[in-house]
Amino acid sequence: MIKPLNKFMPPIAVLQVPSSENLNETLKRSLNELKSEGYSRDKFPTDDGDVFVSQFDLFKQSRKDGISELSAIFKQVAQEVTAYFCGLSKSESLSLNYSFESWFHFSYYGSSKSVHSHGEYSWAMVYYVDTGDIIDNKKNSGKIRLYNPNKPASVIPDFVNEHLQGAYSSSNITLSPRNGTLIVFPGYLEHEVLTYWGESPRVMVAANCKVT
Repeated sequence: MIKPLNKFMPPIAVLQVPSSENLNETLKRSLNELKSEGYSRDKFPTDDGDVFVSQFDLFKQSRKDGISELSAIFKQVAQEVTAYFCGLSKSESLSLNYSFESWFHFSYYGSSKSVHSHGEYSWAMVYYVDTGDIIDNKKNSGKIRLYNPNKPASVIPDFVNEHLQGAYSSSNITLSPRNGTLIVFPGYLEHEVLTYWGESPRVMVAANCKVT
């Protein structure tokens, strides 16, 4: 009998925040207010096109509606994924320290973010406040792509490597988030945001979480 050994798989979680519609509308108002107040920083070299990048202490902006609620969601999810993937009890997970670096993006027509990682952090987290426009002839518009860390397998022209399925596949993952989707993956995992072709802004909140 074949008994697969499920090892070498990066921990990735994709979840839908329940009843997020009101929160997202509140966040859009608050983030637009921060944007109009000049709460910004220089773009990263990986940011291409028309992108607004906020400062990196978003969760400290509790004077704005919705920010504290979203911060609490991020912390709870970080605790839950840490417990799940590290085999910890709830009390063990809650006893750890979770520190966050947090910011938001407004992405406009033609913008993208090239391949990068957040290597020094335990978790990279991305929440979609508004995924923007769906473009029928641009199926990958604005999607996030996670790159398989098993790079040797992806470049070896071998039948088995090319046909492995599921968790054993050497292919990359391209995700199609919806409003209210929260994606969590290890900071070391390379990823990119594909070119967004919509007219209305695409609004995301991101965070780096360090667990100690």
